[in-house]
Amino acid sequence: MDFWWIMQLNLQRTQLDRTRTIGERVQEENEALSARVHSLELTCAGLWMLLKTKVDCTDEELAAAIHSVDVHAGQMIRTDHEPATCPSCGRKALSQSSTKCLWCGGSMA
Repeated sequence: MDFWWIMQLNLQRTQLDRTRTIGERVQEENEALSARVHSLELTCAGLWMLLKTKVDCTDEELAAAIHSVDVHAGQMIRTDHEPATCPSCGRKALSQSSTKCLWCGGSMA
């Protein structure tokens, strides 16, 4: 083998190693974000359970509060149609930008 061929192979190996490293880092970040989302879902569910049992809040009050936060945060997607209905629990979506039902966690797709 000549020198240039060996240099080319070494360069390709280095690039492959960098790509693997980037892929591993992305996977680690994805796993960390998934764990954080799961933790936040559990926290929200626990807080909602406390509000329902200790303060007698209703699902409608929660929906109104979430809608208010969504609007004030500028996150609401403005549309002319009714919010989607969750195929799992049958409730109306609380956030039009979410791919999961905020009531039951089911897929909105």
